[in-house]
Parts: sequence; C-alpha cells; structure tokens
Amino acid sequence: MKRWLRSLLGGGSGTMPPVEGISVAGAGHVLPIEGEGMEADAIAFMGLNTTTTGNTVTVTSPGSQTATAGTAASVQIHASDSASGQTLSYSASGLPPGESISSSSGLISGTPTTAGTYSVTATATDGTGASGSATFSWTVNPSSGGGGSCTATLSAGSSGSNWYNLNVSVTGSSTWTVTVNMTSPAVVYSTWNVNATWPSEYVMKATPNGSGNNWGFTVSPNGQWTWPSVSCSAG
Repeated sequence: MKRWLRSLLGGGSGTMPPVEGISVAGAGHVLPIEGEGMEADAIAFMGLNTTTTGNTVTVTSPGSQTATAGTAASVQIHASDSASGQTLSYSASGLPPGESISSSSGLISGTPTTAGTYSVTATATDGTGASGSATFSWTVNPSSGGGGSCTATLSAGSSGSNWYNLNVSVTGSSTWTVTVNMTSPAVVYSTWNVNATWPSEYVMKATPNGSGNNWGFTVSPNGQWTWPSVSCSAG
C-alpha cells in the first residue's frame, strides 16, 4: 500500500515562505502544494487515492414460471461471481406459499398451495457480502376440479450423454391436458404421439393427437437432470 508523507519545503534565510509538500514514502520525489484544494489534487496526481472495487455477483433470471396448485414444482437459480473461489448463498422473497429455496444450491422446490401470480426475487450473496438478484414472475394455476379426473405417470426411457426420454401414460380419461413443468435450464427437445404447445420456455401442454394415451418426450437437460413435474386435467 502507498504511504504518503507531508513536509515543509523552503523557508530558509532569504527565501520564499515555506510551503507544504506531499511525497510517496521511499519514492524520492516531492510534490509541493499551496492553496485550497491542492492537497487533493496532489494525492490524486501521485496515485495515492487508488481504490479497489468489490466483487460482482450476477444472478440469471429463469424466466416466467407456471405451476399448478397442489402439484410439486421446482426452479433452479443460477448465479456467478466475478471472483473465483467464492461460495454463494441463496435467498428468495415473494415465493408462492409452499415453495422454499435451498441456501446452498439455489434450488427452489416444494408444492405451491395457493393460486395466483407472484413476483419472485432471487438473491445470491458471496463471502465478501457482494450480492446480485433477479426477479421473475411465477403463475400458480388452480388445481383442476370436477368434470372427471386423470393421472399422468412418468417413466424413464432411453438416454444419452446430454439427453433423456420420458414416457407418459395417461389414465382415467381419453380427453386430457397434461402440463409439464421443466426445471430450468432443462427444455423439451421433441415429442411423439401427442400435440404439444409451449405457453412459456419451461412449460409444455400436451393433448391427444389420436395416438392414444401413451406418449413421450425428449429432454435436453443442459446440466439439470431433475425430472419435470406433470399434472393432468380431464375434459
């Protein structure tokens, strides 16, 4: 760290009155200062007011989320730190009732209990106290009721190094809508034996296409291997 010294220059017999000077310890040079404001100018000129900036924590928004009351749902929060070796801790506000976040992994999980639209703010903080946050919308739809019921069951299919298949079997109705809630950043890559639409990047709605009640889809996990949650509504 630079250390600056103050001293008097001049002032001997027959000379001008002494003025104050600033020098860097051990640097061998002195910068005179005289008059209001020159001290700060001298310090800045000699680079003695150097400051260091803190770490920068960046949280990636998972995008808008959709869930169904009474059905398990999860969202992975991802964050990075400008400094290597930092351990991040996570927190969140505005979560739907029934959901909570892991302070160590950033995984939000649980079973939402109350329908509504929630503004969620996820925050990551490192060991120095630096933090970042991201806000996203989470819509919880009411659970289906009346008009019959159906059940969608997942089972494992084939898999590869960065993909896997899930088979879906629907029972209880031949007219149904299955909602698939992916865990970010995993996405549905393709489907078979079903009509599919995507209300948002991580939500797929599937309806019969005349091929029966057994169908499936391929997942591109992008590092997130947690299976999606599914819910079924009849009619």
